[in-house]
Amino acid sequence: MWPGELLIRTLTYFDVQHEINLVLVSGPRQLQSALPTIHSLLTQSSLKTLPLWMLASNEARQVAARSAFARGEATAEVYWELGLGALAARDYPRAYQLFGTALQGGAYGPRVQALTVYALFMATDKAGADRMLADLASGRSTYDVEPWFASFLGQVAATR
Repeated sequence: MWPGELLIRTLTYFDVQHEINLVLVSGPRQLQSALPTIHSLLTQSSLKTLPLWMLASNEARQVAARSAFARGEATAEVYWELGLGALAARDYPRAYQLFGTALQGGAYGPRVQALTVYALFMATDKAGADRMLADLASGRSTYDVEPWFASFLGQVAATR
């Protein structure tokens, strides 16, 4: 039996133990199924490592990316990794900037597009988020995201 004080302080982390087990056993899931949980972790906890794992990164990759950047090896992959770290640290404007640089450097794919837009969405105010949603819905967005993603952002906007 846990001591009462310890039980109270750790109770909320029992909910995330399932996600820890899942990512350790199976590896990162597809973004479509993982992003709602990642979003919850980023907005409702101070955890950094689990979101990194769920984003297919870890502290060793972050250290390597920071070292490569410090040596002047600024590749799209380095910017991508640094962006994942900024996202896990809840530094959404920095994550958006780093993901954008990764895109300019040749990073591509639906995951890159989605996390870039997610970082911008989280960095902007409600009016900006509403404009982003309208642009995504109308097809005027410069980002090419999958249909599930616009729906996900709509759900996020409803809880802001």
